[in-house]
Amino acid sequence: MKKKYFIFLENNLQKVVFGSLLLLSSVGYSQVTKTVGVSGADYTTLKAAFDAVNAGSITGAITLQVIDNTTETASAVLNASGTGSASYSSLTIYPTVAGISISGNVDAPLIELNGADNVVVDGRINATGTTKDLTISNTSIVATAGTSTIRLINDATLNTIKYAVIKGSTLDVTGGIINFSTTTGTTGNDNNTIDNNAITSVSDATRPINTIYSLGTALKGNDNNSVTNNNVYDFLNKGLSSYGLKIGTDSSAWTISGNSFYETTAFVTNGATTGYDNYIINITNTSGNGFTVSNNYIGGSAAQCGGAYWTKTDPTSRNAGLYGIYISVGQTSLSNVQGNTLSNFDWSASGNRSFSGIVCVAGNLEVSNNTIGSATITDAIKLSHSNGRSDLIGVASASGTGIVTIKNNTIANITTRNTSGIIGINKSGASTTVSIKDNIIKNILLSQNVSGTNTVPYLHGISITNGTAIGAYGVTGNSITNLRSNSPTYGDLSVTGIRSNKPSVITNNIINGLISNSNVGANLVGISITDSTTSSSVVSANVITNLENVSTNATAATAILEVIGIYNTSTKDIVCSGNFINNLTVNAATPYSLISGIKATVVAIGSTYSNNIISIGGTTDNVISGFSLPVSTVANKLYFNTVNINGASSGVNNTYALYDTRTLTTMGDYRNNLFVNTRTNSSTESQRKPQCLQTHSFY
Repeated sequence: MKKKYFIFLENNLQKVVFGSLLLLSSVGYSQVTKTVGVSGADYTTLKAAFDAVNAGSITGAITLQVIDNTTETASAVLNASGTGSASYSSLTIYPTVAGISISGNVDAPLIELNGADNVVVDGRINATGTTKDLTISNTSIVATAGTSTIRLINDATLNTIKYAVIKGSTLDVTGGIINFSTTTGTTGNDNNTIDNNAITSVSDATRPINTIYSLGTALKGNDNNSVTNNNVYDFLNKGLSSYGLKIGTDSSAWTISGNSFYETTAFVTNGATTGYDNYIINITNTSGNGFTVSNNYIGGSAAQCGGAYWTKTDPTSRNAGLYGIYISVGQTSLSNVQGNTLSNFDWSASGNRSFSGIVCVAGNLEVSNNTIGSATITDAIKLSHSNGRSDLIGVASASGTGIVTIKNNTIANITTRNTSGIIGINKSGASTTVSIKDNIIKNILLSQNVSGTNTVPYLHGISITNGTAIGAYGVTGNSITNLRSNSPTYGDLSVTGIRSNKPSVITNNIINGLISNSNVGANLVGISITDSTTSSSVVSANVITNLENVSTNATAATAILEVIGIYNTSTKDIVCSGNFINNLTVNAATPYSLISGIKATVVAIGSTYSNNIISIGGTTDNVISGFSLPVSTVANKLYFNTVNINGASSGVNNTYALYDTRTLTTMGDYRNNLFVNTRTNSSTESQRKPQCLQTHSFY
């Protein structure tokens, strides 16, 4: 078993005790250096050197200098100090010349740290500089359990693997090129570091299932490990669902930071499997907490999302999806996903799989300052599907429980073709409490040229499709700009800045420059509220400007185009206050169209609209309403709103500051509003029903 040492330093005895301990350490653990290599070395293989350590032939603070290549024919296993005759305080491995390799074709771990502590594998010459001059490679392609290049098992602790090139092709679904395994010990494989390595498959034709994988033991988890600053490339399996980094159950508090994941050449799927997903970083452990996933780069053909696009294509019916970061963790302490970038993709597929940047399934999570796409580079992500069945989601909160804060992320410069849709940020979790705050969603194009078997396509900045009230901040302070659909042949395509069918607090958002080319329906909406639950929503202090439908469908009277600033189809009351809505337009050649600043359809109870400012002008021949209220007996409340309908048209469509067809007794409580309609055309009305129960100003 492992030897445990305790040091107590107290008061004036500190120097004496500490000095004595150093003396004992130097006596018990002397510095020992041995060489490893085929020619002129102390040991011809790493296995032989480890066997000598295990047998007690080498003791103390051990250094193994690799002076020549080695070929391992069996696993090089290093046991814990204190196990059998093994007795060492530390063990360091490094090359002394350039281009050294430790390799083998072993259907097991090539190198195994079996309870070993304080081991350093350093791929730099004489452990100095930054060049990686040691390659560790296991060429085995079997699925035999445990097959890996490096495996940590049975309480392997405080080990570091750095500056090496590490290759493998294992098909073990519970293993990996680097495998954090189970334990028969007491604590698990903890506090290990994988840093500044290049990790890849042995060849393009033999790719692993998992590149780095952890699966611990109940109550003895693999905890507090770090995977930092590595370049992981050419790693996804082309015919099976695979993972760059997979952390499974009984693993907690990992740090995954500064890594780059990329493909150096075009990625073309193969094999017989259809409909599978690839995961770059996957953490699935709802009993694990305190994870940090930060400043990683996913995409491109070089480190930090550099070089050319990460291109991917599917042969017919071999559709593969992608999840950049997929996280499902516990709620005891906060886990962070921050500062990561997913960019430089040209992803093409033939079937119905998703392309998602960050998916938060469950847990207490903060998702902040990540970039999906690019703030500045045009077409940073391109997604194309031949039958229009897949979608793209920037950041999603999915089906699990927990509290998730999504803030200060940028989702931008994304183009898709023939997808079922794009959502910048999507909340679909029924039990998750989510705050969506201060995100930037901009420059997104959905081009829909074929319908095929596709559902109705969509482009939403933020979408809330499930759950209860979504947190202290709600949907607050987000900027959603320049979302555009281009759908000349597909009619019913919706573009929405923010949509919610659950109780929501939607405040202080900016929605600007939304453009639709769809040719039927309520296809362009700034904020849409659809709620059938018992709670109400608040929509306040939002700025909605420059919404434009550019469709040229000017002939069919049934193809009514509709542009709406705020659209309330909720069966519950909402509070809609302090919003500014300006410049809603439809193509001049399309007379069959409706423009509404705020529109409500049939609702169960009345809503309150106060202190909103609506200004609509232009020269197109459209039916325009500042307020368009339900054709029902529901009584709404309108207080202190300002509506200005202006401009001139040579057409015949009527325009209204307030459109309300109800009787005087059911119209509602309308007070202190200013309704102005100075628009001119051949048939202009300021309002459909000017009679009101309270004092108004009408012009």
